[in-house]
Amino acid sequence: MVNTRKAIIFIVAFSLAIKVIYVLCQVVYDRKVTAGDTGFGEIISTFKKADAGWYAKIFTEGYPTFTQRDSIGLRNGGNSVQSAWAFFPGYPYAVKATAILIKTGFNTAALIFELLFSTAFFILLFIFLQRQFSPQVSLTIVLTVMCFPFNFFYSMFYSEAIFMSLMIGALLLIEKKNFIGAAFCLGLMVMVRSTGLVMLVVVFFYSMHADGKRGFMQIAKSFLTDGKQWTKIILLFSFPFIAFGSWCFYQWRITGFWNAFSIAQEGWYHTIRFPLFSLFRGGDWQNQFLSWYTVFFLLVGVLLFKHLLLYEKIWVIAGLLFPLCFGSVISMPRYISIILPLFYYFGKKIYASGYRNAIISLLTAAQLVSFYFWLKGDPISF
Repeated sequence: MVNTRKAIIFIVAFSLAIKVIYVLCQVVYDRKVTAGDTGFGEIISTFKKADAGWYAKIFTEGYPTFTQRDSIGLRNGGNSVQSAWAFFPGYPYAVKATAILIKTGFNTAALIFELLFSTAFFILLFIFLQRQFSPQVSLTIVLTVMCFPFNFFYSMFYSEAIFMSLMIGALLLIEKKNFIGAAFCLGLMVMVRSTGLVMLVVVFFYSMHADGKRGFMQIAKSFLTDGKQWTKIILLFSFPFIAFGSWCFYQWRITGFWNAFSIAQEGWYHTIRFPLFSLFRGGDWQNQFLSWYTVFFLLVGVLLFKHLLLYEKIWVIAGLLFPLCFGSVISMPRYISIILPLFYYFGKKIYASGYRNAIISLLTAAQLVSFYFWLKGDPISF
């Protein structure tokens, strides 16, 4: 039997241990491939790859002042124009606040920040899951999230850890009817990633679920007959929309375009299209693999759909289809990593199998295989 206190201690220890394993993998890779840096630099290089460089650039230089649209983002064959405007300010400026507080630079601040928030997310998720599952099942689900292939993103200098900490924190506060606290979390959440706006829809349906409204008709009726619902929704969502509106205004003041973040996506060859048309668009093996990876989760989502709660259904639909609307399967493992209801299913099955330790070990090994592509900077891991 697992009690809550022991489970949380185990989660903290496991979260730290897996980060040590990542660093050891970097050490082995450097020695065999690049004979790279040593000491603290080698530790940092484990976590600071791909988009982490953009966050470091925003941390150091802020957002660039552009007056020409093509300077923000442009598709131009192999010479596309990319800019920092593609990234929301929540994560790099939170790291900057940490750096100012402890008087250090990006690398140290980002490392401390990720150690805290990745572990905080796993703990918050465990606490949240206990509303629905036993401590044993909840712990298994958390371990599944931690060890699943590609889910190392939660430990990197990326925004996943703080994003999901804020979202799960908001859901827990909603259960306690602390709508002002939840609104504060949601306001910060929408400043971390563009998907924050989509997740607000999930939060809305969760707030209805927590209030006992489990269907569309119940929800609609509650807004027609209960004025308190409007008060709650205004409390919850005013701050997130004010925060996002302020971000758009800032972009307009600096660049002349309120949606500079969207324009910048063109530099990454993102084009709006029907979601399923984004699959199998490239002939390279990375595109094919990521397409099949996405199809697997789409099929799991379809098979589970009728068994999911309403807010979980919205979570799965939004989490899978929204990123596909931008015409690429690159980074789909990152987007899939935050679709937690799918991992609930995997975790429950793993616990019920009676071979939890063996399966978690196999998942960890599979994640380290996927981590190799992160180490070598392959597009499959972006």
